[in-house]
Amino acid sequence: MTESNSVSICSLNIRNRWSQILGCIFISIIFAVGYTWLIGPSALWQALTSVSSWQFGFLLLISIVPMILWGSGFYVILRRLGHEGSFVVSILLMNASGFLNTITPFGQLGGNPPAALLIKRALGTDFETALAAIGVINATNRLASLFLGFLAASYLGWQLVVERAFNTAIFTLTGVIVAAVFAVGFLWQYRYMFVDYSSWVLSIISKPLDYLPRITAPSQQRFQQHGVQFIEALELLATAPAQLALVFGLCMAGQIFIAGILWTALTALGAESLFVTVLLVIPIAKLGAVAPTPGGLGAAETILTGALVTMTGMSSAVAGAAALLYRASAFWIPALSGGFITAWYLTHKSASQKT
Repeated sequence: MTESNSVSICSLNIRNRWSQILGCIFISIIFAVGYTWLIGPSALWQALTSVSSWQFGFLLLISIVPMILWGSGFYVILRRLGHEGSFVVSILLMNASGFLNTITPFGQLGGNPPAALLIKRALGTDFETALAAIGVINATNRLASLFLGFLAASYLGWQLVVERAFNTAIFTLTGVIVAAVFAVGFLWQYRYMFVDYSSWVLSIISKPLDYLPRITAPSQQRFQQHGVQFIEALELLATAPAQLALVFGLCMAGQIFIAGILWTALTALGAESLFVTVLLVIPIAKLGAVAPTPGGLGAAETILTGALVTMTGMSSAVAGAAALLYRASAFWIPALSGGFITAWYLTHKSASQKT
């Protein structure tokens, strides 16, 4: 193949990547327009402008705490995997991974691989260990959110205030938890068999890469080697239950502060809601993160608004304004700082280049 062919293929890849990005942005715009139209632009704006600047600043101040707590958990995981990165660096990398989760479709599923590449660049670790570390902290975070939601649902049921909407939420949450436990248990029991099978499938899928210039498709053995390294990192973490319990506790504390952001936003808007109701709403709203939009943009706000209206009976304008304040304070603005951190690491020498 000639150099011109190589350049044309690179140009095609760049165009394809830009088309995917533009497609995700277009879907996000559709969600945002539909979301605003359903609530009513004037009512939504009136609710948002009722919040003072100091109240919004307080929401941003609260949002710093979860990042510190989750960064602490990430620091514990990295230490267990044998990396002596500083506490501050762990918090910065956790914030950067939040940015990558926000700009990629399908939430953490799309954001974990580029986050692992960034961690590899920053700490000089291998990709598999970095992926295991960020995957475990994100999975523990999601599990902590589900667990708190389940506790909230159990409390509401015990208080006999469960209505039809709460019944639906409780059954949905319970079903998700049970399915997740069974799926994780099954995959862990047959983890090496899964690595063998997935390596074979990936080697077949990547075979057409051999026909491209200057590219050699990875072999099945190469995929298998990476998979085994990833599993070994997970096994190392599994042999430290006390440290995993500490990480889970830190993640739970972070999720409580996240719920506090939404509860504070509702209070600032003059809406009364039980804190346990907020704990139940948040894990349901996080289902929007699996939407094919950057960070679940549009879908997460829509689900959260619908859940608040259904479970509390508040107006859609107040619920929509609370959803926007919550998402801006807990995700969008922290993601902006994570973007600057990501850019800093990408524009400076990697850890391997410094040694």
